[in-house]
Amino acid sequence: MNFSKKNLLSRKAVAAYSVVLLCAIVAGVLLPSATYMFTSGNPSSKAGAPARSVSVLSKVGSTAEPVLVKHIILIVFENKNYTYLLSGINDPYIRDTLMTNYSTAADYHSIMHPSLTNYVSLIAGSPFNITSNEYKMDSLNERTIVDLLAEHNLTWKAYMESMPAVNATIGCANGLKDSNDSTNGPGYVHKHDPFVFFTTIMNNYTRCENIVPLTQFYTDLKDNELPAFSFITPNVTDDGHTLPHNNVTVCPPSGTMMQCTDNWLRTFMPQIINSQAFANTVVLITWDEAVPYNGPNKVLLLMVSPFSKKGFIDNTSVYSHFSTLATIEHIYSLGNFGRNDSTANVTSTLFIGNAIPSGV
Repeated sequence: MNFSKKNLLSRKAVAAYSVVLLCAIVAGVLLPSATYMFTSGNPSSKAGAPARSVSVLSKVGSTAEPVLVKHIILIVFENKNYTYLLSGINDPYIRDTLMTNYSTAADYHSIMHPSLTNYVSLIAGSPFNITSNEYKMDSLNERTIVDLLAEHNLTWKAYMESMPAVNATIGCANGLKDSNDSTNGPGYVHKHDPFVFFTTIMNNYTRCENIVPLTQFYTDLKDNELPAFSFITPNVTDDGHTLPHNNVTVCPPSGTMMQCTDNWLRTFMPQIINSQAFANTVVLITWDEAVPYNGPNKVLLLMVSPFSKKGFIDNTSVYSHFSTLATIEHIYSLGNFGRNDSTANVTSTLFIGNAIPSGV
């Protein structure tokens, strides 16, 4: 049988099935009040790609049972502009796997320079007149997403790669110290950890002890105990900020900062995608700011999730770091701060059907 005949039969089969289904509903065999959810099966054949398939219709109950978002994971990298990221020159995993299988906002803007202003904006909706990365820790008496989550009894953690273990035991009053290898990488730097700048977090031991090393993330993922909101900062090598001395060994094959990031994601993301939690997870991946500073401050936002449009790149909707915060607020019905998050566009175009799902 040739292809055209096969295709014709396939169309006839679908049409026949639709008629039978409609008749069954009319006859009362399938009640209109019941919910018929779409489920997925066949995994993609591409290595490292997610399980995605043709949808299958299945009856799941007499009332609506929507799939809810239970986990939002925000990962922030460093200092790349959108044209470089889209080129795929040193980020084949990002370009050929993540962007091919999920959705991307390409007209996505950082807030300003330097780095700290963007990190703070992502969790509080404002840069608060910060003009330097040397801003004093524990000095902003402002509300953050931590307050909104607490008001709705939702959990959170900030996972910081290469954060010295001693930080977890010294107590909040001492602040969180940069690791000794922060200059040459890999290392933890507090300017990439916005939580330590807020008195509303650092003066509350219950809150600040939620700033933990990234190693805790792997335990939480394995135990299916991820919080509602996770903020992840890779160390200054893996986030693409600083090359270590043995860069070609650490970041093969090119030894570029972008290759460090791509390699990190190639190892990190499959652990989430293949986890039990992923069915209810939205992973947001972005970069703090674009370089050079005299160019457009445009980066990218990738959304890796079962709720993502497959291979969709939005070049027309204007989004920013404030949009990312607004989207998190929208999913969990948190309200907002009345700052820039209250007027920012939510990233609805990245979701299937342009519909942002609800969270628990």
